[in-house]
Amino acid sequence: MKTAARNSSTCTVAKAPGAGAAASGPRGGKKPVVSPEIRQHIATTLKQWMKQHPCLDTQEKLALAANVGQTTVSRILRGTTAATVGKLDALARALGRDVEELLSTDSGQRLRYDVKRFRLVSELVKERIETFIDRVIAENEARLAACLRAEDETLVDCTAAARCSSGKDE
Repeated sequence: MKTAARNSSTCTVAKAPGAGAAASGPRGGKKPVVSPEIRQHIATTLKQWMKQHPCLDTQEKLALAANVGQTTVSRILRGTTAATVGKLDALARALGRDVEELLSTDSGQRLRYDVKRFRLVSELVKERIETFIDRVIAENEARLAACLRAEDETLVDCTAAARCSSGKDE
């Protein structure tokens, strides 16, 4: 048994046999363990987003906007706690982003746009945007295929070849 002082009262904590592998969740089940890498990814991403929003560039401002405790925000930004999806969603929304974008590790592959403004456009406009994106991707695939053939199936300076085949020179 261990004795720990907390808020000037004494608590007795008994370590159960086999304890330490996973903590008990609110319903008695095992609480999922979130890796330090994932917590650090979330912290880094939130810090980057905060820098992009001067009105939400402090823990206090973000906590207030997301209706999340400042201490919780601090722990998330330090990567010392595994936040609930609800709290992460609130933080992401306060910063004009989606929680799935926060949890995604391929952020360099994600399309960047103003989520709040996109939600306000009509379905027709959203369909036109999707059609445009599909067309641009199809054009890029054709250039990439031509580049691969020209370079004997290697990706040697394919970006320059794609620019040349499109008639653009940067």
